[in-house]
Amino acid sequence: MTTSLDRLLASTAMAAALLLAAPAQALPVLFTGGNVTVDGVAGAVGNIEAGQTVTVEGALLQLQAADGSIVTFAPGSTFRLTGEGDNISFELISGSMRVASNGTPISVTRGGVTISTSGGAFSAFEGEGGGLEGRVNGGTATVTNGAGTRDFAKGEGYVATETSIAGTFTPPATTTPQYLLASFESEGADYSPADDQGPGGAQILDDVTGGGYGGTPPVTGVIVPLEGDEFPGYSVIYAADSLGIDGREGASVTIGSGGELNQYDLEPGYEERLERNSNQSLERGNANGNIFIERWAGGETNGNYYNVFNGDTLATLGRTSHQGFHIAYGMPTPEADLPVTGAAIYSLVAATNPTMDNGRFAPGTFDGELGITFGPSFLVGIDFTVDMPGDHIYLIQTAGGAAAPSAAPSYTDFANGIFRVHGIAMAEGGAACPSSNCDASIYGLLGGAAGEDVGIVYRIMDFTADMDDFFRGTQISGAAAFTQASFTGGGGGGGGGSSQTEVGDVKTDWQVAFGGGSVDVRHESEVYIDGDDTVNSWRWTAASGSYGRGTKTVEDKGGVADVIAWSRWGTGTPDLYNNVSGDWDDLGLAGSIAQHYHVIVGAPVTNLPVGGTADYNLIGGTVPTMSDDAAQTGTLNAAAMRVDFAALRVGLTLDVSQGGNDWSLETPGGLAATAASGMSLVAQGGVGSVPPDFFYGNNNGAAGFAVEASLNGNPCGACRSDVRGFVAGDGASHAGLTYRFAPGVADPSLIGAAAFAKAP
Repeated sequence: MTTSLDRLLASTAMAAALLLAAPAQALPVLFTGGNVTVDGVAGAVGNIEAGQTVTVEGALLQLQAADGSIVTFAPGSTFRLTGEGDNISFELISGSMRVASNGTPISVTRGGVTISTSGGAFSAFEGEGGGLEGRVNGGTATVTNGAGTRDFAKGEGYVATETSIAGTFTPPATTTPQYLLASFESEGADYSPADDQGPGGAQILDDVTGGGYGGTPPVTGVIVPLEGDEFPGYSVIYAADSLGIDGREGASVTIGSGGELNQYDLEPGYEERLERNSNQSLERGNANGNIFIERWAGGETNGNYYNVFNGDTLATLGRTSHQGFHIAYGMPTPEADLPVTGAAIYSLVAATNPTMDNGRFAPGTFDGELGITFGPSFLVGIDFTVDMPGDHIYLIQTAGGAAAPSAAPSYTDFANGIFRVHGIAMAEGGAACPSSNCDASIYGLLGGAAGEDVGIVYRIMDFTADMDDFFRGTQISGAAAFTQASFTGGGGGGGGGSSQTEVGDVKTDWQVAFGGGSVDVRHESEVYIDGDDTVNSWRWTAASGSYGRGTKTVEDKGGVADVIAWSRWGTGTPDLYNNVSGDWDDLGLAGSIAQHYHVIVGAPVTNLPVGGTADYNLIGGTVPTMSDDAAQTGTLNAAAMRVDFAALRVGLTLDVSQGGNDWSLETPGGLAATAASGMSLVAQGGVGSVPPDFFYGNNNGAAGFAVEASLNGNPCGACRSDVRGFVAGDGASHAGLTYRFAPGVADPSLIGAAAFAKAP
């Protein structure tokens, strides 16, 4: 996830200075297998920004929103990103594309026609009438033009121009990108980038014999009768040449007399039924009879892969002895039975031999260890070694490894036991990683009574490496099964048993403003709040820089249940979240014993107004204290806010006194003219994430910045005044902020927090 914060709290002191950058506004590139031209300039690209015109050449381009939504463009397509944030929109200039939304509203416009979805999947390609044509592949989508609106459900096609919307659709020729993208269907919107690659515009022949691939050619042209017993309710994850890496839930598996997997079937309700057919069942293994793995190779599969529109193009792929369809499957652990906290280390019990897509090298060997931290913030630690003889030893590792899980999955489906970690950076080296653009993806499956067994599939990919017409190159795939070697139960933090860090109810995705020696904000944090509105900790789930109360006393507090809460922590020692150990650590900082800490937290914003203004009245706050001596308390005299939701501007006045001095700040224009304010309401999480919900400003020692400061009624250009805040709750019903006043940048600061409620 992109973030607006480019410097985190230093772990050595609570009073570290924080820098706040403007929020990133772009859609990150998930995959590009060819050249991309952005505004006429060709080259490597990591993000597509609003307003840019992009042409895709050579292979597919995929963009991913913060919630995991994926937008795919076929080769030869040209488009413009016209809007991002909470509502992502594109203008399709030419070519074709596919949208799979995980909830973010996404729309595509061309020739006076717009198709949109929230949580569905659809294809869109340039229609002969100048508009759009395509098919809805999952959920529902709405097509709109100047003449009206029409809703389409999964499986229904549409043809729309500026003046008409028809519900008939004839798929184009099977070799066109439009057909390939329009035909892919998914259960929900979860599908892998490699699945979208599919045959990539090249028709895969039914009689593939593996010519040119290393290893013994596959047995082809035969149909092996399906035999075995069928068992429903399984989850399946796989990694394979041509097909990529993905997961399936609610599958029935057919197991042969020798324990081999002969088929998985997702019908009824989902058109996928893949048979092992003439492939051998290789390297079978299991973890306690809960998770099973094997590799299919040496033959060709049969049945149907992904959907009926693909026919047998993907279902009848042949694989030599050096290639493989690697699969892990099992009955998932019921979500309610997974540990609610604690950390586990998993040891390897079985693995398939990793294979390279084009069979260039013989199958290799796998070794490794896996770590998982359970709880509201589920984290994964990976230490894998993939040894491809004659090529290279590849290391797949997350920061901290298995001992200190640090990777937050990009996707979880705990109801079906599945999690996904992608974008694990790989060192350059070997045939699979010819450049620094190499990374690995992992799918995991939790099995057993309490998640004590785990199956994984993995894939090593460098998108700068060449692939053939079957999208086979030097990518590496494999599967492994693990069982729990140790489990350490969770607790109330690392403060020596008396810590209050994880006491109370946990809230997820809350906003936080805080201050000790400086002030700042964090988005999408995990917060613990007592029933009496005491804030006991906040942990930013995106990175480090998170604080718990530890043994600190509570000096004052307040709040509105389930919307906003604030606290001032007094004497004692705080906790700092340690990303390496995955636990809260007793800081033992001498300065922290006397220094007070101010924190205010708020619920995520829902139904943010899209226009109009709203006034906010002060409802409470902490007693302001000096950063160098908490005994020097002050008084929050007055404060008021006005938010212009159309212009996304925040007007603020605030007055605080301490030690005979009166500090005040005001945004340019005050409350009467918020349009003149230099303080904007922006989205912390970047493109496609949370709504515009936070604001920040300072005078930075000079005039003309977001706020104007005064001391004892006189302008104070040399002073330091900072504000960090957020809006929270349904309709942005509340707001919270922390503030700082100081005579100069290096001088001790007066710190406090203030809470507001929207006026009736």
